[in-house]
Order: sequence, then C-alpha cells, then structure tokens
Amino acid sequence: MATAVIETGTLPAYDLDEDGESGILLDTFTLSFKRTYETKRNANKSTVFHRGVDPMVEITAAGRISGATRVTFAAFHPGTTITALTNYATTIRGFNPASGKIIFQDVEDTLNNVDTTPTFSFTAMHYPIMA
Repeated sequence: MATAVIETGTLPAYDLDEDGESGILLDTFTLSFKRTYETKRNANKSTVFHRGVDPMVEITAAGRISGATRVTFAAFHPGTTITALTNYATTIRGFNPASGKIIFQDVEDTLNNVDTTPTFSFTAMHYPIMA
C-alpha cells in the first residue's frame, strides 16, 4: 500500500503568471440587485401596500492575485470608494455603475503553505443615488 506523497516539478513561488503579467483571476463574481422594502398592513395583518426604496447592488468577488496587482489591490481599504470595476462596467438591470458610489467593504486575504498563490475575497456596495 502506498503511503508517501509523490511530487514532480517545481512549485512556482507565489505567482500565477509565467510572463510577468499581473492580474486578478476571478473564481466568482456576483452582483446582487437589492432594495429595502417597506410594507403596510391592515387590521387583519394582510399586506395592503408595498414600497421598494434605496436601490443598491451588493458585489462579491473571490479569486487569486498575481504579480504587481498584489501591491495595487492591497491599497484598497474598507470604506473607500472604488472608481470602476471591469466586470461591472455597463448598465445592468437598470443600475448604472457610473452613477452614485461603489464602496469597498469587507475584504479577506488568505496565504497558506499548500498553495503559494494568495487568494482574496471582498464585498462592495453600489449605491446609485449617493452623490
């Protein structure tokens, strides 16, 4: 019965690219289109009025970072605004990414000794009416 791990080749050190290119390789990118809802009920507890207010888009992404992008991406701090996202560059479901503000929120970076490529995940909120 085999009990040892067999490895062949050299594991690249902390980088995905072979040509010196930098970038973010997304594993997931999700846009969740949302509103806050207000309802009114009658004496029978039945909803008689429904209003959707405060439109927003929750943006979540996860992937791997390579090359100099590690330094650039690390400059974003939670609470700062993002000027543009490549995967959210045109109007989708009535939300125009050029209007309002996109605020960088929760971010997580993961480094480990098994896979030498750092991974990340983040959440951002787009508030299209915010000035």
